[in-house]
Amino acid sequence: MSVLIRSRIDEVEAQSAELILSQLGLNMSEYLRFAVRSLNNRKGIPFDMTITNPETLKAIDDMNNRRGVIVSSLEEFEAKYQE
Repeated sequence: MSVLIRSRIDEVEAQSAELILSQLGLNMSEYLRFAVRSLNNRKGIPFDMTITNPETLKAIDDMNNRRGVIVSSLEEFEAKYQE
């Protein structure tokens, strides 16, 4: 048996979500079924489904290629970045 869940969502937010979901190969109904099932199975929000933005991809590439600042401890990091 299934239940119908209705929710009001901002039109722009819904359109943006549908675009992201289509890029992930899902529609809104599939995503919501997946989210509810996963939430129940894990007793919490269990996943991170993102499309990485170019800034994050560059940061990952910089890290993988040892560009940028490298520190060996939390203390060194804090000393370097204290305000």
